[in-house]
Amino acid sequence: MIISLIGMPGCGKTSIGKELALKLDMDFLDIDQFIEKNYQSIDSLFAVSEAHFREIESKALKECLLQDNTVLSTGGGIILSKKNRELLRKHSSVFFINREIDDIIASTDFTDRPLLKNNSSKIHELYRNRIDKYYETAHYIINSNNVFDDTINKILQNIDK
Repeated sequence: MIISLIGMPGCGKTSIGKELALKLDMDFLDIDQFIEKNYQSIDSLFAVSEAHFREIESKALKECLLQDNTVLSTGGGIILSKKNRELLRKHSSVFFINREIDDIIASTDFTDRPLLKNNSSKIHELYRNRIDKYYETAHYIINSNNVFDDTINKILQNIDK
């Protein structure tokens, strides 16, 4: 079984994914860390172009989905590719962590986020461009109330393990 977490940058996918994996006795894999370990740094890939990064991200997703017994934390823009949306839905249980944008802005350091590091207010535009794709991809929508344990418990209630 693979559980994939999708959502905006700063919604908590990595933190939630690590804790969820512990509770479920599963492996944890962060796709951005996987890319950095197996390809290049995110910044260097984006330095070529966002399209180049997205190509590598899609390649990495295919590799990550070959795992088993894994909680996968995806990058916020993974859903931009229709093929990625299809792969996620077909090969994993997909949970969209939906967190209020103002809460994300208030609690997130964007300096390591290539699309937001020079303009964190751009997150509203990203959200508008992505929200329908998050809904299209998700099997489950988890509305985060900013209480970490509540969000994890909502996910656990929807997992058949």
